[in-house]
Amino acid sequence: MFGRRRYKIARRRGSLSRNTNMRTIRAPKDTKPLKTLFKALVLSGALASLIYYFLFSSAYQINSITVTGTKSLSNNKVKETVKNITEKGVNNIWLFSARSARKQLLKTYGEIKTLEIKKKPPHGLDVKIVERTASIVWLTGEKRYFLDVDGVATAEISSDSTALAAVSDSANLPVKVGDKIVSKSFITFANAIKYDLKPKTGLEPKSMSVPETISELYVATDKGYTLKFDTARQAGQQIDQLKKVLAQLNKEQAAPREYIDLRIENKSFYK
Repeated sequence: MFGRRRYKIARRRGSLSRNTNMRTIRAPKDTKPLKTLFKALVLSGALASLIYYFLFSSAYQINSITVTGTKSLSNNKVKETVKNITEKGVNNIWLFSARSARKQLLKTYGEIKTLEIKKKPPHGLDVKIVERTASIVWLTGEKRYFLDVDGVATAEISSDSTALAAVSDSANLPVKVGDKIVSKSFITFANAIKYDLKPKTGLEPKSMSVPETISELYVATDKGYTLKFDTARQAGQQIDQLKKVLAQLNKEQAAPREYIDLRIENKSFYK
């Protein structure tokens, strides 16, 4: 009876002993978040270094400006303007806005017809200019200006000692370089009178002027009288009309004392 109890107690003790000797196994710590954070910091630092190097360091600052294609304009003057644009704005080759600089140059220099600005990393800008070509001289007040084929004032000049056609503005309206003064068709008309009148009629144009609007052109001739033209019509048609008038006057042995008016199509008047 006692033996059985001891046996049961022994089994229980053995059972307790085995439970006491069991070890607790813990799961390993997860280090991935720390590694991910470290990598992110390294990449951020590398990216910040690259941004600083390309955008803010002296490695890509603009310090070389080349200007080509100028004729009447000074290369140094254009260079100085571009330099001022970079100094007042952004002096980094990647951040520099060629489009904005182009607008500023076109606004500053009426002589420029077209221009192109190319970036030449790491430090250069290449500015290619096409200047407007003078077609006539425009006189207003005491000032004289070159107008190009499009009627744009390209430059103020000191004298009219040029073979170009010269037209006076009787209204003496002020002119600013870069402004469009007359139409392209007016330029064509004035040049046709300048170069075709004498070969076709024998009359030499001494001076040309617009009275109030550019729709009319008055031409003083070497014969002492004035020709009145309508610039909205073809110059060649009116010169042919003039030839007929002169032929008729010669036939009648008459000559105008003041003017021949050709402004009305197929009708002419003289005085």
